[in-house]
Amino acid sequence: MQLTGIISVAGQSGLHKVIARSKAGLIVENISDKKRTAIQASEKVSTLEDIGIFTSEDDERIANIFDSIFAIEKGGATSVDHKSDGATLATYFKKVLPNYDTERVYASNIKKVIEWYNLLHAASLLIPSEEKIVDLEVSEVEETTKTKKAKADGTTKTPKATVTKTATPRVNSKGSGGAKGTTRKSGVA
Repeated sequence: MQLTGIISVAGQSGLHKVIARSKAGLIVENISDKKRTAIQASEKVSTLEDIGIFTSEDDERIANIFDSIFAIEKGGATSVDHKSDGATLATYFKKVLPNYDTERVYASNIKKVIEWYNLLHAASLLIPSEEKIVDLEVSEVEETTKTKKAKADGTTKTPKATVTKTATPRVNSKGSGGAKGTTRKSGVA
């Protein structure tokens, strides 16, 4: 899944897409209602591509979990509502990620994953990783054919030579030391 630029803001419901950066923080757009707001730099923000779920071996990226849900649901929304009880959520999540750590992954975590998947599905932002891999393979094949054609033509581009600059020390033009001739008067004025 392509999750670049999608964030979760602590204290706000839903997911947000980063629109721009400002001096004070971020300007984001809510995925579901398309309202834009400013997020202060002091607020806790988590990018979806950095979030992982504990498993018995290692952490599993949320993008891979979304791929599993996408495959199970055949591209549709989840069959389980994120407001279901904990046992139903755990049973469903066991199908999605069989080796998740049941002691460290709580029902609230599963609710967030399912809710986020449904939000991304409703906004048509779910693109399976297989399509991404196929696109990468096609672009690699095109690049190799371009380089082969360039070699056959005998016109290969060579990289430009880089010039290294050395830093020269700055010299104080006013002489050595600080300002002379200014004294501080002692006493009360």
